[in-house]
Amino acid sequence: AAASPAACFALRSPSPMRPARRCTSHLSMSDTGGVTNKYPAGSAARPLDRRRVAIFGAGGYLGATIFGFLQRASSIYGTGISNRYSPRAILGSSVASAALNRVLTSSFKLAYAGENQMSLADMMDEESISPRLVGFDALILGTRYATERWPVTGGRWGKLANAKTYEFLLDGPRGGSTGGPVDGDDAHFHVDAFRRQVRAAAAAGSIRHVFVVGTPAAAGAEAEYAAILDEEATGRGLPFTYLRTGTAGLTSFRDYSFVRGVLAAPDALAVRGSTLSDGYRKMPGYRDGDWMQGLLLEEEEENGGDRDGDDTGVGMVAREDLAALVVQSVLSLDWSKSRVLELRCAPGGLPESMSCAVVADDNVGRKKEYGKKPARTDIEWCVNSSVLAQKLKGIE
Repeated sequence: AAASPAACFALRSPSPMRPARRCTSHLSMSDTGGVTNKYPAGSAARPLDRRRVAIFGAGGYLGATIFGFLQRASSIYGTGISNRYSPRAILGSSVASAALNRVLTSSFKLAYAGENQMSLADMMDEESISPRLVGFDALILGTRYATERWPVTGGRWGKLANAKTYEFLLDGPRGGSTGGPVDGDDAHFHVDAFRRQVRAAAAAGSIRHVFVVGTPAAAGAEAEYAAILDEEATGRGLPFTYLRTGTAGLTSFRDYSFVRGVLAAPDALAVRGSTLSDGYRKMPGYRDGDWMQGLLLEEEEENGGDRDGDDTGVGMVAREDLAALVVQSVLSLDWSKSRVLELRCAPGGLPESMSCAVVADDNVGRKKEYGKKPARTDIEWCVNSSVLAQKLKGIE
């Protein structure tokens, strides 16, 4: 009997950490030995075609770190990221803008996001979000955020002065919540918000690709988010990249600075993934979200039949490394294709603390290794990002 579409999806891995099972039911031509594009279509492929990128949830630590890397990339030639009102943080209130700048100041050497790189919107209203995305080429958003409610800034959206709005933080505030949980903040609330935000991106008309960060908090509802992407993104001709960490949790380093670059040891990191074929939704028997069901079945097999069990071969993933992978995906991967990526880190692959991490220069409290030149942070948006770029070469 023919295997179901869900069961036929398997992640490819250029890393020897885990051999990949192969099934080509709805993988792209590039995965099955067919003809690939002559030129890659990531933003770095055409540096003069500067692309503008927007991001939701930049008031959270992960979102702010992604923004910081994007901001650095936009200032360096060769990345293809525009620095003209880009990157743009789409926020719910001025509280999130202050949180964003706190992370930029501490982790990116006094970087700052001005008013021209922020825009306020009602994050639960498609008609409020969509106009803020007009003119942008790509959108980065999350699945399940940390959610808070704050007063509407400056009487925006024609609401009363005492009205409150939702603030979505990817994937949570740096120092813990300051606004408290939202009443009714459940899985259904976030799935509904995600649907509205994807619809707004499609309605903007200029967005060419959406990059979705699957957060650990959404682990129990990933199939629902995948179905929304199939229906609201693919169904409207909008390709997507879904980035996840699987069963691994996320950790972060409070004193992180961009000069540390990618934190995990290169041989401890693995990026697995596959590209969905054109027209995959038209496969006989395919149901929206089946590609995610295939991943969940694979994880269940890895965990000995327990979908919620722990995979002892998987270590914690640093938020800083996940943020760097998101930006490297914007630079490297073909925007015309939809795909899913999974970042994994072997146990013990992360430094115990920042004082144990490999550093880029002498200004952060540790001497360079003898015979090695310090990294040029003035020409690199992220130190050691070439490690991620190399791992992504095996995906397309």
